[in-house]
Amino acid sequence: MTRPPPPRSSRGRRRRADSLLGAVVASKYRLVEVIGLGGTGAVYRAEQLGSADAVALKLVHPDAEGFSLLAMRMEREALAGAHLRHPNIAATLDFGSLADGTRYLVTELVVGRTLRDVMKSGPVEMDRAAKLARQLCEALRACHARGVVHRDLKPLNVMVDERAGEQAKLIDFGLARIPARNLVSPGSEEEQEEEAPTLQNLTLHGLVFGTVAYMAPETAQGMAAVNERSDLYALGVILYELFTGVHPFSAEDPVDLFLQHRLTPPPPMRERAPKVVVHPGFEAIVMRLLAKRPEERFPDAGAVLEALDRAMAPAPHVKRAEMMTPLSSVLVDPPEPEAPAAGKRARRSLAALGLLGALAAAGVAAFVRADRPEPTAGPRPSIVRALATLPPVQAPPAPPSAHDAIAARFRESCDLDRWQAAADALKPWLDVDDSALDEDEDWRCARQAALRAAFTSAPGVDRLFDAIAEVPGGRGIELLYDIVESQGGSRGATLAWAQLKRPEVRARLSPALAVAVDLRLASCREKPALFDRAGQVGDTRAHRVLGILGSPRCLPHRGECCWRKHDGLEDAMNAIEAREGAR
Repeated sequence: MTRPPPPRSSRGRRRRADSLLGAVVASKYRLVEVIGLGGTGAVYRAEQLGSADAVALKLVHPDAEGFSLLAMRMEREALAGAHLRHPNIAATLDFGSLADGTRYLVTELVVGRTLRDVMKSGPVEMDRAAKLARQLCEALRACHARGVVHRDLKPLNVMVDERAGEQAKLIDFGLARIPARNLVSPGSEEEQEEEAPTLQNLTLHGLVFGTVAYMAPETAQGMAAVNERSDLYALGVILYELFTGVHPFSAEDPVDLFLQHRLTPPPPMRERAPKVVVHPGFEAIVMRLLAKRPEERFPDAGAVLEALDRAMAPAPHVKRAEMMTPLSSVLVDPPEPEAPAAGKRARRSLAALGLLGALAAAGVAAFVRADRPEPTAGPRPSIVRALATLPPVQAPPAPPSAHDAIAARFRESCDLDRWQAAADALKPWLDVDDSALDEDEDWRCARQAALRAAFTSAPGVDRLFDAIAEVPGGRGIELLYDIVESQGGSRGATLAWAQLKRPEVRARLSPALAVAVDLRLASCREKPALFDRAGQVGDTRAHRVLGILGSPRCLPHRGECCWRKHDGLEDAMNAIEAREGAR
């Protein structure tokens, strides 16, 4: 086959692709039709000589930009495909080089549309979406069982053959991680893939890291942190889109979108798609798949399959009599009302006033009917007496104090995703209010505001982390450790570590947090001396550190500290599990 000259335009690339129609590649495949065209090559429908079987054949020419990397990825895809045979995975059939250096890859020809095209019309009907989800789980389970991590799972890499009972097939393993023993030349590419995204290079990592829209948070720590559960995170994003018709996050800038993957909890589906009703079981599965920490997701694709099957199972039939609540179980004396919790917001007080008004109206109706004859059998439920115990209406709340005004500004900024404004309000609030981080929602907002400020190198970020460390009690310190644990080598984690290493801060650590910090800071040789202490006072945080040290995935040849099958480590983990229920 003679290679035409390099094209200079998209029209030229099309002409070159068309000019090869009818040519025979590697004396085995006749090119019949162009079915895909890009800046680096073309994909053809081809016929296998001797059998006339239709296949897909991808050609990449040596003059293509980044050819060496593309050729390496084609080889990776061929290696991955050689180890995978499954109904929901497009089979790789052949791979090779031609005399002029052109590389070719032959795969099963999948007739149909991409999942992206399927989703263009909006949310997919629930049963249909669940069946597609099951097939993707089956494909991932087969991949992971052979040690293959796809690393670029997205709707464009899923083909749906609507003629074959809507069969889904996973394609394009060019970014896959495959067992090291099967790699011919990992070399510099593997080293390049360890790099973590930054503000400067994130948009360039489409070649290395896959697609930002489906990128798991742990990608920030480099591709060494990407594993099977990262594929499950991408699956969660796809399922969110299938059920709602929209992506869980709305940022257009890739850097901001990646930050949302790392820091922002996925919104409930009803917020992103108010007109769509999603089965609560399916939503719970998606939200667990989208957990920021890999260990909080499903352990594997098989567990996701089981959860999907439970959610798809028909609800058990309940007799009408079993659905009815006996009247006697409703008309009973209510418990004494609890005192309202201090510090509730004004809107809750207003809601309580409205409820009291409704109950008072009901009380008037009860008194009007009081002259009716009473039934002779059984005592009359004491509804009127219960109304008499209602607390008096409270006076309107006092005007907000100065720190209440700062807190309100912080919370409003969080609600509007104005993270710089939230960070600006957080430090003065921490300076004047010792209880600033007591409420869980405020704690989460403070964590996000601090991380955003650190990521963008906002002025005063060092003083903000100082203020967090100085919060009385343990809430500020707990926030700093959470950043260290979840954000890897980010600037936020570096700033948080600097605070936790300060002697005056370390002196305030709880025993459980102190041993988790010490396990992380100790040298490899020093760590075993801490195992017994971890078993005695550690909690789930120490358990996670121990799990990393004893993991079969720990890689000593990469300089990681590994203590596999260490009796002291196993005893410590068992003790924590018995005490804390750690998993």
